[in-house]
Amino acid sequence: MIAGKNRTEHFYDWMNNKTGLDFRYFLLNGNWVSLRFLVVSLTGFTLSFFFTNFGSKELLGQYQLALSILAIVSLVSFLGLNSSAMEGVVRGRDASVFRAARLIFCFSWIGSPILIALGLYYSFILEQSVFGSMLMFSAFLFPFFYATSSWNIFYEGKQLFKESALRIITLNLILTGALVVAILLDLNAFWLLGIYLGVSIILQAKFLLTIFRDLRDRTHDYIDTKFGIAVSFQKFVSGLSSNLPPLVISFFFGIEILAIYYIAYFVVSAFSSFLNNIFSLYLPILFKKVALNHRSILLNSVITGVLGWLAFIIFLKFFFIRIYGDGYQDSLRLAYAISFLLLLIPLHTYLVGFFSTRRKNRFLISIFILANCIGVLEIYFMNHLGFFWSIITYLYTLEIITTLPLLGYYVYQITSTSKRVSP
Repeated sequence: MIAGKNRTEHFYDWMNNKTGLDFRYFLLNGNWVSLRFLVVSLTGFTLSFFFTNFGSKELLGQYQLALSILAIVSLVSFLGLNSSAMEGVVRGRDASVFRAARLIFCFSWIGSPILIALGLYYSFILEQSVFGSMLMFSAFLFPFFYATSSWNIFYEGKQLFKESALRIITLNLILTGALVVAILLDLNAFWLLGIYLGVSIILQAKFLLTIFRDLRDRTHDYIDTKFGIAVSFQKFVSGLSSNLPPLVISFFFGIEILAIYYIAYFVVSAFSSFLNNIFSLYLPILFKKVALNHRSILLNSVITGVLGWLAFIIFLKFFFIRIYGDGYQDSLRLAYAISFLLLLIPLHTYLVGFFSTRRKNRFLISIFILANCIGVLEIYFMNHLGFFWSIITYLYTLEIITTLPLLGYYVYQITSTSKRVSP
């Protein structure tokens, strides 16, 4: 039995050396993160299937544009305070989750008048009354939606990934079921957004209250607010690469073209989300600043990107049109063109997370602002060439500009560190 245990330990050590990470930790917790991703992806595919086969491109475009606007306005919520709360939970200050939730709730009310103003603009200037009503209605739910989202920080900070996964799975199954019913009942985008926000708030509040009820020490709630605000700006500008395109595309090319883009980008986004979930698994460890095998991590990031790209091509070749129908041939063409983004996404995800835990937020913010400014300017000057070439150039510009400088700085840092510790 001891020999078997030694072989197991040897295997873990070998895998740690090959992957550059704590393989035992991933093996024990990664299954739940993978299951969570599988369910979230399947519910996402299910929802996109019903949108494309039972809804309209206008309905899908309005729904996605509303979610993107909410994500952009969430800058004023300072969601990076959740990262400060996670650091607090890792260090034993469990009540920091509720301090972050309170602060996010208060800050989020700044976003409500912004959403109302945007709603009035869409209603009376652009004469899109349904979409304008969506934004004005969401203004009153906005603070509750983002404040209650802090619940998962507690479970991830405590490395309770099973509990986290089960709750996220429950939330997604109920939410998807409700939205599918709404689509089949031919409800408009106003009702879809209301269902999304309402169901999310109710379930997230339940999860948060459960944590509060079971918490013994509610006094130690300190969080590094300055760090949280810095992370908020960093997360906001990094999130622009996924949240800004819907706004830009709808402005230059219209709502229906936005639906074509969303279906093409969905799998790329799902792959990126999976990597973010995997990385969130390791985030509490990185906050402790453990030793990393940098060379193995970089190599495995490249391998993961190649495998992800191959899987995506197979999906496009054999399943895409069967799921979404001939009406989305333009989405298929665009998906092939942007497929090479998958090669960089694993490396990009790791580098952003690494520098976030090392508090290099100003550097990250500068990189993402530069990339998004260049990207928007490209679309502005290239929109006369049409949607296809404009969005391809924009997406590749964002990914290259936000990955290569980070990689260069990462290599510089680990090289400098190794030189300092060398005898």
